[in-house]
Amino acid sequence: MKVLIVSVGKMAGGIENYTISLGKALRRMNYEVYYAVRKNSWLNSQLDSNNKICLELGIHLIQDIIKLKLYVKKNKINLLHINSNNGLLVSVAIASNRYTKKLAVIHGDVKVDQMKKGKFIVAMYSLLETFLINHSCNKCIAVSESMKNILCNRGVKEDKIKIIHNAIEPYQYDSLPDYESEVLQMCNVGNLLPIKNQMTILRALSIINDKKMNVKIHCDIFGEGYERRVLEKYIMEKKIDVQLKGYDKDVRSTLNRYSLYIHPSKYESFGISILEAMNAGCCVLANSVGGIKEIIDNKTGYLIDCSDPDVLAAQIIYCYNNRDEIREKAICGKQKCATEFFDSVMARNVASLYREMLGDI
Repeated sequence: MKVLIVSVGKMAGGIENYTISLGKALRRMNYEVYYAVRKNSWLNSQLDSNNKICLELGIHLIQDIIKLKLYVKKNKINLLHINSNNGLLVSVAIASNRYTKKLAVIHGDVKVDQMKKGKFIVAMYSLLETFLINHSCNKCIAVSESMKNILCNRGVKEDKIKIIHNAIEPYQYDSLPDYESEVLQMCNVGNLLPIKNQMTILRALSIINDKKMNVKIHCDIFGEGYERRVLEKYIMEKKIDVQLKGYDKDVRSTLNRYSLYIHPSKYESFGISILEAMNAGCCVLANSVGGIKEIIDNKTGYLIDCSDPDVLAAQIIYCYNNRDEIREKAICGKQKCATEFFDSVMARNVASLYREMLGDI
């Protein structure tokens, strides 16, 4: 079976990592995998496959739509695995038939992802996404129950939707974090944007500092974004032990240095970086929102209201004083990640849906 994964985002992120890990897993299952990516993108730089078409979008959208349609016909693609709304748009001219099916994968809430563009543009994106899923695609994967509910509330037909959780490639670590270290080592991974809410981490650590408690806590934050200057200024003013590490393509290799992974994001449809932290043996402390609640439970981490820095500060202190407990939760989380959220599990579920859509082709 020939599968074309359409993933046309510009930057590195969860969808791009999903594309890479899914492609590798499908090839291990003897699928012939092709890619449609944006020309000047991080994903294009990471894929060394010859089975790849590069698109430009923007003012070249019409050309790209035609180009992609011809590519699908030339290579006799059986299934288009289309990530998010830009992928749906560039695939719009490709009609489903007996031998070619279209599968949409919705990773996030378009109303959150596009909020900077204003309410009118967000509403248009939402209507377009719903229309294209209902009228242009055979099936739709929602990456969580939370995401399915959002789509259904928007008018996507429920019988089109299949929940398949995102997943990660396994990473082998030589050791677990040092849970008993004198300094509680914490980290966060994510774009530096208001929706990711790293400021709450800083405010919580400032509260702990102000209380002059006899605790040693360090936090590294990995990622880039337009909030960086605001965060840097706050760190300097409050003199808290936090480093903004920037974007690090090898961040996964360092995650087992941290006992506690903090994820205060205001919304997540799922949470790939949480899975990566679990795989490394970090105990996860996360905001109780969206698809995060489908990953973390009271055996594998802590779910709290991260909108309140006082609540987060209190939970960090609790973790500092209860190292055996965070170790126990971290090990349970690592086991759960291996059982439910490795790419081999996801690929089997995706392949099962492919067979349902295409039969014996």
